[in-house]
Amino acid sequence: MVHALEQIGRLLKADGILIDIQPRRETALGEVHQAGRVIFAEPFPDQEDSWEDIRHAQAAFSEAIGRGLLELEDHRDFDFVVYGDSTAELQEALEAASAYSTSVQDPDERLRWLAFAARVQEAAVSAGPGTQVAYREPVRMSRLRKPI
Repeated sequence: MVHALEQIGRLLKADGILIDIQPRRETALGEVHQAGRVIFAEPFPDQEDSWEDIRHAQAAFSEAIGRGLLELEDHRDFDFVVYGDSTAELQEALEAASAYSTSVQDPDERLRWLAFAARVQEAAVSAGPGTQVAYREPVRMSRLRKPI
């Protein structure tokens, strides 16, 4: 990944900026919303594997900054939230955005996802009309610049 950041650094104009958005090492949640309130929340299954990827990406950015390839100007933390009217609609949106893929090959992981989706959908149905399901992931957005 540092090689990719070297290439980005070479391609940036002198006044160019790079916006990077990475998940924070916090648990994403599946939620059910009704009338502007969160009425159900549960951690998304099997996030431990993705945290290793996050650590590698953060290390690559730290190395690029340390080597003077990029300069960190600012960062902001916020929650990335995707809404759907059902777990199926939410799953489709997340897979399209590649934020969380349930098309994994591991049968155990797939079963955990299906059980999780069933609990979220059950909470939404139990709450009645007007509910939405949501995926909430804590992220950090960083603004980096090519050093002058």
